[in-house]
Amino acid sequence: MGIPNDYNQGPRCPYAKSAKSKIVKCPNYNIFQFWAAVSEECEQFDTTDDITIIASNTIYKVHEIDSVVDALNIYLNVQNKNLWILQSCNEHYSMVFIQQITAIDDASKVLEKTSYYNKMHPASFSKFITYRRTLRNNLQRKL
Repeated sequence: MGIPNDYNQGPRCPYAKSAKSKIVKCPNYNIFQFWAAVSEECEQFDTTDDITIIASNTIYKVHEIDSVVDALNIYLNVQNKNLWILQSCNEHYSMVFIQQITAIDDASKVLEKTSYYNKMHPASFSKFITYRRTLRNNLQRKL
């Protein structure tokens, strides 16, 4: 099923391996250049790829990335964009992942019928599953 990861203690996403990805490398970017790259990729996102990954070897603090990602997700939703952004920071890279909110929520609904989310922290489930679904439903009302 996959190898557990430290964040949710559950298996890795079963969809990740088959996803068609676009990777945008941002070597030694400062925070403004990084967010400019993310913004540009949000504007250019199309369904040619399942996910766009923006990665910088500049290591940002998780809270620096988290709050901006939350704000961007709300902004994109208000703008009626079918996008969802996630972040990941480790000792090597700071990354932002851009996906269609409808596609990731559809996949999430399938995973909810399995044990995939059983070990996920309730606060994480609320933010990454429940809240994302609320934004998706809000988007659908605007379409």
